Amino acid sequence: MYPLVGFLVMSLLFMLEQALAVSIPNGNYRIQQGNRYLSAGKYKSDSIAFLLPGDDEWEQIWRVENESDGTVTITSPDTGRFLTLGQGIAQPHAYVMFSRFWQTWKLEPGSDSGLYAIAYPGGPVHGNTLAIDLSPNDRSTNRLHLEVVNSESSHAKWSFERMHGDGKLSSCGPERSQPLFRVQKV
Repeated sequence: MYPLVGFLVMSLLFMLEQALAVSIPNGNYRIQQGNRYLSAGKYKSDSIAFLLPGDDEWEQIWRVENESDGTVTITSPDTGRFLTLGQGIAQPHAYVMFSRFWQTWKLEPGSDSGLYAIAYPGGPVHGNTLAIDLSPNDRSTNRLHLEVVNSESSHAKWSFERMHGDGKLSSCGPERSQPLFRVQKV
């Protein structure tokens, strides 16, 4: 009898956690902090993730897909590269990159409406939640790392700017030179 009650309680807690999980719709987004964007080089090989101003020389539009466990994957719609840990080990200051290795992330709501931490989903590491942020020791390079959420130096708050359209140039004629995107804050 008691094992059944324990199982039911754990099942209810799991369902409640899934229901409360932050979810944004699947789609293409510019993921940003202020006027700087999650960025990577425009090539198919692995690329370190950066936080940079808007620039056509960098890949800055990302596909966010919800997974059944309440996490998301973040990929390049052009190259299929995933946002992942560079060293494969979740620890403070581990660098973040885009590669062919699949990785999920957990979006955790920030104190400001519409802002989220992109957190490592494996739970606390040494008692701390880790999320994607600029390293306090490496701000001049704009490289992104896993950092402790809510530390004094934490800026791990991201907004997701929804891009409607496929990002391809319109076939309406040669006068069209800009991708067809409509922007919507989520």
